[in-house]
Amino acid sequence: MTLDPTTIPSAVVDRLNGDDVIWLTTVNASGEPTPTPVWCVWADGQVWIRSQPEAAKIDHLAANPHVALNLNSDRTGGAVVVINGTGTVEDTMPSAVWDAYVQKYAQQISGLGFTPESFAESYSAPVKVSPARLRHW
Repeated sequence: MTLDPTTIPSAVVDRLNGDDVIWLTTVNASGEPTPTPVWCVWADGQVWIRSQPEAAKIDHLAANPHVALNLNSDRTGGAVVVINGTGTVEDTMPSAVWDAYVQKYAQQISGLGFTPESFAESYSAPVKVSPARLRHW
């Protein structure tokens, strides 16, 4: 089941579009949750992430697609956002999503010594998270 994106509050969408880093939690082969900081963009009701294809999270998703996304809270424990859903490794990232990703992370990509093209080659595994449940306060 996928969460209707029209039911997601604008404050949550703003955070997904504005926060540089969120946490993707996958499940490893031992059944342990494995949180990893990631970059993301929100597009058409999906959260998109890029990964290096040999990263553990890619293997985790192949075995168990259940994921959680967590956004950092504020200093007092408010502004909490937790999204549960399904993560899939896609063959490609839609060009409009890639353009939004590059626009959001251009400075960070450059700061790591990549061009958008070389970053796309190194982080060639697009991950799409389809939200199923949202908790926020």
